[in-house]
Amino acid sequence: MSDPKQRAMRLNINPIETIHQGAQILKKLAFNINSGGSSTFRAFSAPNADQNNRMQLEIPSQYNTMYEEIAKIGQGNFAIVFKCRNILDQSIYAIKKTKAQPKQNLKNSDARQEACILAKLFSQSDTKHIVQYYNCWIEQNQFFLVMEYCDYNLKHQQQYQEWEVKIILKHILEGLRFLHNKNLVHMDIKPENILFKKKDLSYKLADFGLSRLQFLQEEEDIRDGDQRYTAPEIMEYMNFGTPIDLQKVDIFALGCTIFELMIQEELPKSDNQYHELRRGINKRHFKDVGILYSDSLIDIVCQMMTPKQENRPTADQLLQNPYLFVPQENELKFLEESNNLMFQEDERKKKLLENEKKRRKSIGSCLELKGKYEAQKYLQNFINRKRFDSDQQLRTSRINCFSSNLPNEQLNNIKILKSSEDSYEQYHHSKYQNRFENKNSRNKSA
Repeated sequence: MSDPKQRAMRLNINPIETIHQGAQILKKLAFNINSGGSSTFRAFSAPNADQNNRMQLEIPSQYNTMYEEIAKIGQGNFAIVFKCRNILDQSIYAIKKTKAQPKQNLKNSDARQEACILAKLFSQSDTKHIVQYYNCWIEQNQFFLVMEYCDYNLKHQQQYQEWEVKIILKHILEGLRFLHNKNLVHMDIKPENILFKKKDLSYKLADFGLSRLQFLQEEEDIRDGDQRYTAPEIMEYMNFGTPIDLQKVDIFALGCTIFELMIQEELPKSDNQYHELRRGINKRHFKDVGILYSDSLIDIVCQMMTPKQENRPTADQLLQNPYLFVPQENELKFLEESNNLMFQEDERKKKLLENEKKRRKSIGSCLELKGKYEAQKYLQNFINRKRFDSDQQLRTSRINCFSSNLPNEQLNNIKILKSSEDSYEQYHHSKYQNRFENKNSRNKSA
């Protein structure tokens, strides 16, 4: 019996020398060679980088196989939020998808922190004033976070009545009380992060990417959100290391959010007005806002934006204010009315859009029909003009033949008649041409 290794080398087969990689494989190889059969076996080798990438690409994507994208509803610096439909249960969800980045960065990303906080909150108890968490995973160097879908945020509407502001304030304070009781803070409250869900008739707090424990370690930096809603003690802590209560930072940010809804203007990021708001507000800041708000609501907002954090009330203290007490039946009535107003406004906008489309379509069809009519008219006039020209040439030839035998006086009369006919024809031709050009210019302008 010949050596299997030599037979393998003659057959251009790499011999396997590692014991743990397969004594049985070597036996199969020797059997095939000794039996004279053709061997289709290939020796194992470590996959290269291209093969690894190909193997990863061949793995089916959970996002693409389980969800169908409907629309993009939000975008930030590091993530995009899509409205998606689950293919199996046909339910609608909001899915936050981060941009591709190294896996080490994904483990420490804001989206992962948000998922951990939401999972912790809803594992202990439930609240309808914080966006519901469902699932999360990592694939293709992206982090996916599945949450409940809400219809719009506070930027959707330009003007809010007092009863609407009252319900918003009450619901978000209940969400903050639930969050603060778990020793957590939001740190990024603003109109874009307060959502409304028509099905539940409730306002919800969203985007917990900057959320954290309320307790600060020694010399720990604070990651705050939008500068327009940042409390003044944040800068004092950064510059001088003064003690800070992060729960009061959330209260100040919510006060700025409600203040922005009431004055119907975006808050400044800097300049004198920015610093003036952080020195405290009063009733004069609410003048000329278009809606007359009650003193009770204005006083609550002024308390929430008090410069000193020790004078600022907590979420629990604000909810005990008699102004914010609303019986449940009245609250549902207010929310249903708000939902109806939103629905009527959406329907009105849709009707206006449909009427505009119909108007444009009718104008286009009229212009198209008018263009066809003008083209047919021009063609008919062109045929008539050609026919008239041929008839005139025939008459001219006959007159020329006849005029050769006429005396001079009659010949002069014929020439005068011919010139008058030519001038008459030129006059009508120029008149029609001017009229046609004017119509064309009017159609183009329309």
